[in-house]
Formats: sequence, C-alpha cells, structure tokens
Amino acid sequence: MSNLPSLSRFHPDFESLAQLSRDLLWVFDAAGRCRWVSPSVQAILGYPPADCLERPLTQWVHPEDVAASQQQLEIALTQGRSVSFENRCRCREGRWQTLMWTISPVHQEECHWLYCLAQPLLSAPADRAQVEAAQTDISMYVSAIHNIPVGIYIWRLDDLADVRSFRLIATNRAATQATGVAMEGLLNRAMAETFPKLFETDIPLAYADVVRTGTRRNLGEMTYADQRVQPSIFAVQAFPLPNQCVGVAFENITDRKRDEQLRRQGEEQLRIIFQEAGVGMARVAISGRWIQVNQKLCQLLGYQDTELCQLTFDHIIHPDDHALDQAYYQQLLAQPNGLTQEKRCLRKDGSTVWVELTGSLVKDDQGQPGYFIAVISDVTQRKQSELKLQRQKDELMQINRRLAHTTATLERRNQELDQFAYVASHDLKAPLRAIANLAAWIEEDLTDTLPAENKRQLDLLQGRIHRMEGLIDGLLRYSRVGRERQPVETVPVAALLAEVIDSLAPPAGVTVAIVTPMPTLQTQRLPLRQVFANLISNAIKHRDRPEGRVQIAAVEQDDWYEFSVTDDGPGIAAAYHSKIFTIFQTLIARDKSDHTGIGLSIVKKSVEAEGGEITVESAEGEGATFRFTWPKQSA
Repeated sequence: MSNLPSLSRFHPDFESLAQLSRDLLWVFDAAGRCRWVSPSVQAILGYPPADCLERPLTQWVHPEDVAASQQQLEIALTQGRSVSFENRCRCREGRWQTLMWTISPVHQEECHWLYCLAQPLLSAPADRAQVEAAQTDISMYVSAIHNIPVGIYIWRLDDLADVRSFRLIATNRAATQATGVAMEGLLNRAMAETFPKLFETDIPLAYADVVRTGTRRNLGEMTYADQRVQPSIFAVQAFPLPNQCVGVAFENITDRKRDEQLRRQGEEQLRIIFQEAGVGMARVAISGRWIQVNQKLCQLLGYQDTELCQLTFDHIIHPDDHALDQAYYQQLLAQPNGLTQEKRCLRKDGSTVWVELTGSLVKDDQGQPGYFIAVISDVTQRKQSELKLQRQKDELMQINRRLAHTTATLERRNQELDQFAYVASHDLKAPLRAIANLAAWIEEDLTDTLPAENKRQLDLLQGRIHRMEGLIDGLLRYSRVGRERQPVETVPVAALLAEVIDSLAPPAGVTVAIVTPMPTLQTQRLPLRQVFANLISNAIKHRDRPEGRVQIAAVEQDDWYEFSVTDDGPGIAAAYHSKIFTIFQTLIARDKSDHTGIGLSIVKKSVEAEGGEITVESAEGEGATFRFTWPKQSA
C-alpha cells in the first residue's frame, strides 16, 4: 500500500478494518484507476488485489453497464456528492456478478479520491426478484420524497455531542421552492454554513434531541430569514432516521398566515360593522328563528339580544302584515338577489314601528338555502311624513279645485267688469259730449252779446267736462292694470325712454337727461312705458318755473333694476308722500287744476303688478325723486 501513504496516515486503522470486511472496498483516483482494493476482491470476483491496481473500473464492468457506471462516477466527481448504483462485473472464471455500489468523493491534499463500497447481490431468481421488488419500493419512496409538495431536509449529526456538526445529506425540490435556496452547493455542507441563523434559535437542539431519543417532534411554527431566505413563516416537523440522521419536513406558510390574518381582520371588520351599524342587522334561520342580531335592532324592537334570539321572525310582524310577510318569504327563497319591503313590526311594548326590510338568502356549499341576512331600518318618521304629505296633497287638490272655481268666477266677473266699464264709459261720455256741444253752440250764438262773466262760466263748464272725461278714461286704465297681460318681449330701456320723451314733447326750457347705460329687459313693454310716461309727465307739468331738469337713472340689484326719475321742481312735503299714490288725490285744489289724481295710482299699481315697489324722496322746495324696482325677467 506504499502507493497510498496519505490514506494510511489519514485513516491509521483503515487497512486492518478492510482486512475484516466481507464487502469489496475500492479506492479510485480522479481518472477512474484503481489505487487500492480490499482482499475480499479475490473471494468475490476471483482476482488477486495486485492484479486490480492501476486498472480502470470499467475494465470489469459489463459492456451494457459501462456508460451508466461512467456517468455515476462523473456525478460523484463533478458534483461532490455520494452516488449509489448497480452494475454487473466479470468474475475471473467468466461469470457476471451483480454489485451494488456506493461511491463517495473525498478531497485530500489537492487530490480527488473515490471511496467505493461494493456489495454482491444475490443471484438466485427468487432472491433476485425480492431484491428488485425492494429496489422498486426504494425508488418509489425516493421519487415520492423528491416530488412531495413538502420541503424535506435530511441532516446527519456527525458528532452526537456537538449540535454544530449537523450536515445536510439530502433534500428535495419542494425545499428549494419553500426557501428560495437552490439545492446545488448545500449537500454535505454544515448547518452553520448553510443556515447560520438557525443557531440563534432552539431548532438545532430540537433536531439533536430527535436524533438522540428517536422521538418524532412537531416543532410548530417558526420565523426564519437570512441573506438568502426572505422573512418567512414555516411549519416544521422533525422525525428520526437511521445513522444519526433527522428528517425535517416543513412548509412555507407565510402566504397562508397572511391570508388567515386578512381573513381574521375581515371577519373582525364585518363583526364591527354588524354590531355598530346604524341600522338593524340580523341573521335569520330558514325556519324564521333569529340566529344573530345587532344592538341597533335590539334598540329598534325594545328587546335584549338573548330575548330576541329565543323568538321567531313572525313574532314581531304586525298581525295585519302576516300574509304579506309569507309572500315575501317565498319570494326570497326564489329570488337570487335581495328584496326590499316596507312593513309594520311590533315592539316588545306592543307599539307599532314601520320598517324597511331588505332580505338576502345565503346558500351553503351545496347550493341549498342556509340562512337569511336581514337589514332593518326604522322608517316610521318617513311613513308619517308620507301620510302627512298625502293629507296635504289631498287638501291641496281640494284647494286647487276651489281655486279653479274662484279663478273661473273671477275671470267671469272681470269680463263683466270690463263690459260694465265699457258701457259706463260710453253712457257717461255721451251726455258729457252733448253738454260740451251745447255749451259750444251757446257760446258761438251769443259771441257778440255774451257778458264776460257768462263767457267765463262757459269756459269753466268746458274745463269741468274735459276733466270728467279724463277721470272716466283714468278709471278705465286703472281698472285694467294687472288684469290684461301683455306679451313678454325684449325691451331696450334707453330706446323706450327716447320714445316716451319724444311723445311728451317737453317745452323748450325743460331738459330730460338719461344717465347711461340703460339695461335691456325681458318684460311687458306697455306697463313699463306707462310708468315712465306718467312719472316724466308729472315732473314736467308740476314745475314752478319755465325751465327745469328731469334725470332718469338705473341701478342693478340682483334680479331687479331700480329706476329713478328726479326733477328740480317745487318738491313734495313729507306729509303727502303716501297720499299722492292714492287714487283721485292731488296736491292742488280741483278748482285750480284739471288733474285727475289717477296717474300715480296707475304707476303704483303697475309696479306692484310686476312685484316691485315705488317710493318718493322729496322735501318742499327741493325737487323730488321717484324710485321703483322692475324685474329683469318678467314672469
């Protein structure tokens, strides 16, 4: 064994142990040449040990097994892990012996060695079948371990007294998926290298306890994270295996725990919503028994929750609504969506409450009716308001009928009044015209002989006749204000004023000024023209000197305009400010003026018919300002 001095130095008892072994022990170098073989090779294969040295393993392997055997050798060398396989080797007498190989790579002083253990398999047909069956079972179990959706780590405790001697000897794909750490580079490495953070926990001690006691342990849930493993929660179980090994089965339950937390949070939120909702909420069994009720429903019905849950839904329904409730129940069973209904319920004290009930059917996993969700709102005030509104509606309809009758009566009377006014005007004016004509004839016939006093009296008679005709015309105009609606049209006020001033033909000494700009209104043209004409005409007629000034202005006020007509005439004493708007009232004695006292009454009535107001600002000897409001848009 001089060619393997390093092996003897590393394993001083290796050769003596090999002498006692009944299995084949081989040592091959990285090129696959035999560098050492145990004496049992002669007993099993018939070759003296010296004949085997420097020869490759494939020299003895069955030609059909050479490729597979060479592949296993390369895996052991390149991946640095143990391999097991079976092949057939030629015995010296020419027969083939089936061997089960276990090969482990060893690195020593920059040399790579393959330590091999070869065990002869039975060759009897029956024994062979049993072995093949056992191998099939083993393959099945190995395949199951590799494909099971549970992470598996198999650790070997090389030194029973040292938990830091744990070394990973096997794993599966699910472990990689659970931890995110690839298998490559983990095998045959110490736990302290691969998962160093485990030693900050009691997990290694628990694993060692499983190895020493041979007792399975459920380690529950643990949180682990390091540079390669994201912070995760694992469910871990450890079970004993032969050869000082422990199997660790684990699942990454981070997502499940997060989902459970979200579910618990959702359930808690639903519980809070259910209990703190501003409306009554309940779960009701298909039989009608209350399953769960919230505080608002208890307050609404006057029961404690324990009292209510001992009753059925029918117990709270008003007797007159039982038939309606049964129909609603049948609709809920057939209707996939919720249904809403208003009904009367009985409180614990026997009083009635109107509620709005929205019910929904919840089905179980088999699609069968499970229970009802009921949302119940107190709508008593709304129902009372609806009943009150209905009564008011009935009253309004009755008032409208009376109003329609009154309007028809008023229209009929207005027609009668118009007819009367027309007839009265005609019948009154006819005698006046006759008197006026008679007076004119007398004056013409007696022109040369008529005394001055009689002529003055005839002139006074003519004046009174004209004044009476003016009174009759004014009464007709006054009676029609507000009753005869004119069409609403676009009225440029500046153009309207120009038209009014032109028609009045102010004397040469009188100036009428318009302060621009003037608005444009949507209104009845004729009433507004009448108002301006009367006010400007009064300002011109009532001046106390030949010359005078009248000014017209406008100020915007929200939906209105305030117009003002200002003059520099004799003014009006404060005591007469309200009197001047009364019909037939004048400030000059009737025997000194032919004014009728109707003009300002017509102005006031016209303004008020549009919803506006008219006022006067004046003092005796200081002129006067009449202000009135007029809408931008007439109704």
